[in-house]
Amino acid sequence: MRSLGAAYFNKNVIPISGLIILCGIVAIIYLGIMHTLEKQITTDKIENLTWLNANTYEKLKKSLEESQNKLLFLHSTPPVSGLSRSILHNDVDPLDGTSTAQWKTRLTTIFTAFLQSNPEIRQIRFIGKANNGKELVRVEKNANRLVVTPNELLQEKGNTDYFLAVSTLKNNEVYVSDITLNREYGVLDNPMWPAIRVAKPVFDENFNFFGLVIINIDASALIETIQQDFAQTDFELYLINSDGYFIIAPKSSLLFGFDLNRPDATWHALTNDAQLPLFDDYAKVSFNKQDTLVFGSQLILSRYQDRALFIVSGISKSNIAQLIDRQRIFVILLLGLLLGIVVLVIYLYQRYVNNLISLYDDQSQYEAIITGSSDAIIRIDSKGNILDWNESATYLFNLNKINTKDTKFFDIIMLHDNHEVISETIFSDIIANNTSVSMELETKSELSESKLLNVNLSPVKPKNAAIKPSVSALIRDISESRRNQQKIIALNESLERQVQERTKQLEAATAQAMAANNTKSAFVANISHEIRTPLNGIGGMLELLSREKLSDKQQSFISMAKNSVSTLGVLINDLLDMTKIESGKLNIEKAPFNLIETVSVVVSTMYLKASEKGLTLLLDCTQVKHETIISDSYRLKQILVNLLGNAIKFTEKGAITVSLKTTTHPENDDMVLLDISVTDTGIGISQANLLKLFRPFTQADNAIEKQFGGTGLGLSISKQLAKLLGGDINVTSEFNEGSTFSLIIEAEADSSIEAKYTGSILSGRQCCLVMPEQKEAELVMKQLQAWGAKVTNFSKTDELYRIENAELPDILIVDYDKIDAHFADWQLTNSADKKCKLLLVTQITDNNISIAENENCIHITRPILPLDLLTSYKLLRHPNLKLDPIGLSQDNQDQPHRYSLLIVDDNEINRFVAQGLLEKFPIDVFTAVNGLEALEYLKSVKDDRQLDLILMDCQMPIMDGFEATKSIRQGKAGQHATNIPIIAMTAGAMSGDKDSCIQAGMNDFISKPLDVELFEQKVMQWLEKDTNTSKSKKT
Repeated sequence: MRSLGAAYFNKNVIPISGLIILCGIVAIIYLGIMHTLEKQITTDKIENLTWLNANTYEKLKKSLEESQNKLLFLHSTPPVSGLSRSILHNDVDPLDGTSTAQWKTRLTTIFTAFLQSNPEIRQIRFIGKANNGKELVRVEKNANRLVVTPNELLQEKGNTDYFLAVSTLKNNEVYVSDITLNREYGVLDNPMWPAIRVAKPVFDENFNFFGLVIINIDASALIETIQQDFAQTDFELYLINSDGYFIIAPKSSLLFGFDLNRPDATWHALTNDAQLPLFDDYAKVSFNKQDTLVFGSQLILSRYQDRALFIVSGISKSNIAQLIDRQRIFVILLLGLLLGIVVLVIYLYQRYVNNLISLYDDQSQYEAIITGSSDAIIRIDSKGNILDWNESATYLFNLNKINTKDTKFFDIIMLHDNHEVISETIFSDIIANNTSVSMELETKSELSESKLLNVNLSPVKPKNAAIKPSVSALIRDISESRRNQQKIIALNESLERQVQERTKQLEAATAQAMAANNTKSAFVANISHEIRTPLNGIGGMLELLSREKLSDKQQSFISMAKNSVSTLGVLINDLLDMTKIESGKLNIEKAPFNLIETVSVVVSTMYLKASEKGLTLLLDCTQVKHETIISDSYRLKQILVNLLGNAIKFTEKGAITVSLKTTTHPENDDMVLLDISVTDTGIGISQANLLKLFRPFTQADNAIEKQFGGTGLGLSISKQLAKLLGGDINVTSEFNEGSTFSLIIEAEADSSIEAKYTGSILSGRQCCLVMPEQKEAELVMKQLQAWGAKVTNFSKTDELYRIENAELPDILIVDYDKIDAHFADWQLTNSADKKCKLLLVTQITDNNISIAENENCIHITRPILPLDLLTSYKLLRHPNLKLDPIGLSQDNQDQPHRYSLLIVDDNEINRFVAQGLLEKFPIDVFTAVNGLEALEYLKSVKDDRQLDLILMDCQMPIMDGFEATKSIRQGKAGQHATNIPIIAMTAGAMSGDKDSCIQAGMNDFISKPLDVELFEQKVMQWLEKDTNTSKSKKT
């Protein structure tokens, strides 16, 4: 059977060929039309170009001829020749006795009247040869006023180009200058204006050169007139002098390059040294990297000096191409319309022809389909007799071996036991009802196994009523398909049983793993508690011991022991955090906090560690646009401490810079993108080891682990914390060059709190730095400038001494290590000027500083933080401003008050440590060993004024802290004790411990081992708060 694609091609071969030929004809017509159009458009443009150029030439020529005629008129006036005669005869004209002064007056009158009647002339002069070409008469326009220059202001022009040129001319020759910007006294006029100078020599009675008459003409109106012809056209006009400089050009930046010192603004520079188009012909040049068609003509100014004006008119080829493109679109549309009409006619004709062909093809196609079908197809009459069949039916039923005449359909099917499914009248019923029937039949055979057949019976009713209707039987052997289907069902059932068994095994394994993980978490929490409790005792005892009078050696031992305890605490916290992260129990507690203050605390804390290695630690906050954000400040500080700790560990020299940057989230204006970068100058990391950095318990390589030590947990925990905060940590590094770790997280913006460290805080203030350390000085200067200050940096104090007292800055920041012996005296001398405030930058180790703090001087200890700079300056400007200490308020210091406090802890050492830390405060301390004993003590207290605060351990025998707190809040220790503040003091550190304390009724939470500063701060904060509350109740 022929393929449908081949048949379709045969049907359409003639019209397709015709269409291709037609398209070729249209393409040839298109190319011919476009060639003609391009030639015509180009010819028209050249003609227009030629006419405009000739018109411009005539206007310039006519204007110059008129200017020469006006000059000749002035030259022919009697005062010109009379003045030459009188000067040569002792200031008296021998012809009529007129004096030189009289001739000058008459000539001035003529010049003045001529200027009034000729607005384009700006200046008329009569210049003599004597006295180095000194002007004899000069009249000019200045701001629309006629000005006669007095004798004392007349200038010598003997060295000017035009004087020297005119002095060589003959009597009948006229000098015409180039068009240049006018200069007076050697300086360009402001506003600038183009000038043409026309001059004619004056000869005395002996035909010797006496001087010249010269007029300065303002060429602005002339330039504007000739430019108007090119306005609103595609053409461009260039007026060029003999040196190739532009007098007229489309771009103002090209004009008068010879006067404005623009050596690149020349024809030769912009056309790659192309020749100027002359002799009334056009040329093609590349002007300013753009192909241009130009036409040129030459207007001679001086045949003796080879000076001329070149009039060049041009049009870019891109403009011509645009015109051609517009015509091309029209031609394409027109030809496309014609082609579309022809194609439509061909299509309709072809459709008619195809319909005729299809009528003859249908029957042969159907026969081919039936013959080539893999299914057996048999045609049957209404009585069940076989009429014809295809090759597949021959193969399936062996029809070619039997006499098919009057053979019944049921004879070849040989039904097994389901013959009752088919009735004798089924074929006549199908024809009568015009319906189709589908069924599955099992056949029997003595020679082979039985077959399962799928039989579809459909009516066949010809349109020709003379042909009797019949039935088409479509028969397919589905025996093998059914056997495969049964195998697949059995296999699926087997797989489903295996999946169910495997699922049960996985569920059991998952439950076992979760139980093991919970057991591990509980074990880590318990071990953490058991380690923290004695660790709190060790740390507390060391803190109490350090407060005693000890030798320097003993203090050194104590310091080393405290550092070891701190290191052990960090390791425990890292392991605990890792366990929380793995179990998904680490909570993020978001709250508003000041970003600059939070990061400054971390930098200040880490500075001592950095300074011990001789490193500079810097903080850059200049790109912070959002001071207060909402996130977890504790976790943010934890990440930053890890990053800074690593930077300090792996950096031997140089500086470490912490940079803060906040930007508004591109998709949500209420969110902030926070970027904290820690950049060091350390050993760096090779690209091969970058991927290892964030794996738990992994260092970049074994050599680093051996040299620097460490658990390898810090970066892994930091990265996980960053992800919990909605961000990530990225790193860029070069081996032996340094590294930059960038923490980028999303946070909520909080604009309700006023910014304290950003904005134009120091607007208009003058600042001066004496800080030789370049990076540190640059960062301080950058911060001050961000606050709006004007900053100057000196490398030595010697430069300060040159500053006058009246020019002293508002703020003077000086590095104490770099001052010389004279600085103290200089500062003392200038301290009387209270305007200048001194901020002296010192080291933590600096002792016996020679310059004491006073109302004009304050010490700033490194690191130099923005908040320290601002606070110190405010204290200097407002000496009476005092900051309250962390613990007691000013009121409480003025009126000392004794507090009472109950410590509840089953560990005697912990009770002793807490008591010892509070000895320096006005506090009476009571103790209890468990919750039950605490309740009994509270019952003995008469009212809440006898006890101000309770420090409650959580895990204790008999009654733990949670149960004791609930009992106190429920009034079981007396109503007077229900509102006493309770601070949890526990070694528990798993996620939820703090929440459990708050839910039990406690007011605050302190973890062990105790942070001494935080412990004292919280205790005094709650004591003071409770005291103020009691006072307000009394009031």
